[in-house]
Formats: sequence, C-alpha cells, structure tokens
Amino acid sequence: MTWEHVTLDHLQNKCPLGQLSFAIPKVIHHAQNKDRYFIIQSRIPGETLSEAWPSMDESTKEYYVSRIAGICTELAAWTGNGIHGVDGRNLSDLYLTPLHGIEDMSPQNLLRNCANFGMDCSKFVFYHCDLGPGNIIIGRGERSLGVVDWEMAGFVPLEWIRTKVRVSSGLDLPGDDDDSRQDWRRRLQRRLGQNGYPEVADRWMAWFMNDGNQEAK
Repeated sequence: MTWEHVTLDHLQNKCPLGQLSFAIPKVIHHAQNKDRYFIIQSRIPGETLSEAWPSMDESTKEYYVSRIAGICTELAAWTGNGIHGVDGRNLSDLYLTPLHGIEDMSPQNLLRNCANFGMDCSKFVFYHCDLGPGNIIIGRGERSLGVVDWEMAGFVPLEWIRTKVRVSSGLDLPGDDDDSRQDWRRRLQRRLGQNGYPEVADRWMAWFMNDGNQEAK
C-alpha cells in the first residue's frame, strides 16, 4: 500500500506552500516497526467540520459543501494511468473490494472490480477518498479549511468521486438518526452532481453486497 507520508510528501512537492487552496499537514516523522506504521504530523488549527456542523447556519453549511466539492475538482486535475497510490502501489480503499471477498487491493484487481460493476475506467483522477467531516478542519472566523487523513488517497475512476460519497457511511456526521447523520454527504453528493460528476451507486451496491459476483449488465 501507499503510505500516508508518501502521499503528503508528494502533495508538498507537487504544490509548494500557497499553491493549494486548502491546508494539509506536514510530515514531522514516520517509522515502521514490523507490521506497525507510525506517523507524526503538524496540527492544522481549527475544529473539525463534525464539531462545527450543528451550530452552523444554512449559508455556512453550503459554503463548506461548495468548498469541498471544489477541492475534489482541484485534486482531479491530476491524472494517473490506473487505480493506485501516488507511487503506483496499492490503494487502500476497501469499498472497492466486495463485502465478503478477498481484500486484494492491487491495481489490477481494483481495476477488474470497477469494470465488473460498470464503472467507466477510461480516466483516472486523484481523490482523497475519505472526505468525511472528521477529516475536514475549519477556522470559522477566516473560513480557512484544511484536509487531513490522506492514507486512502490516490488515483481512481472519475465516477468514484461522487459514488464514494453516496455509499460510504464512514463519511457520516455523528447523530442519533439517519437524516442528521447523512446530511453532510447528502449535500456533498448533490453538489458534486450539480458540478457534473456522474455516479454508479446502485450498480456498486448490487456488486458489493453480492460478494463481487454481480457484473454490470
């Protein structure tokens, strides 16, 4: 798999300070000890979107929805030649493997999986893959924004951007009912649709729940 420090170093080298429209952590130290991986990163000041969301007014919520949708487009300007991390190694997004299947996240297998449920694999773009509200850091006064937790990031089919937002409960807000928990990703996937992003959530669901045996028809 592609380690998070590799992705962050790639972003820092590709986009020196000030060239991204949002903040990312700086890698201070990383290490591996047998099968364990450690990374120490700089802190982005602010609060998570999860913490801030309940007290936001409607216009502020829509502002951050628009900003994250724009960040998806900003990142998608970088293209790749397959489904993999920035160094060509495995992309660790389990949603691209069947629910009860083998967790083979090699570029070849992920490409096969995506083709099986009918995703357009003609274009691969860079995507964070985990834009839940706990990974988005905001500063309300100046409306600053940062994004953390880049361990899943890599190149994916364009259709995966909106599809992942539609299907992943890991992007939910904290809450006691489905409607409030899903508010963030419901708004984000709708904005991505308005921005022209297609999705294949229904085909993905049939494939994912059927252990990868459901091919696109």
